[in-house]
Amino acid sequence: MDIAALTASSTDPTTSGLGIGFTAIALIFVAYFLPAIVSATRRHHNHAAIVMLNFFLGWTLVDWVVAMVWAVTNPPPKAS
Repeated sequence: MDIAALTASSTDPTTSGLGIGFTAIALIFVAYFLPAIVSATRRHHNHAAIVMLNFFLGWTLVDWVVAMVWAVTNPPPKAS
């Protein structure tokens, strides 16, 4: 077994940088769509509208916050 080959593959900067890049992209993707994820897990009655707002206007910080607040609010009680 060649020790140099084993150590070279674990310290290769191209593979570790690629892993960090994919991880960073995945974290950014999850953070961007966090309001949509929260509304889906809470089964919000306006989930589709929250997803659309998040998808089209989430890049602005204000609309991302609006979508997040909307996702965590409870629906109003139904009048009987």
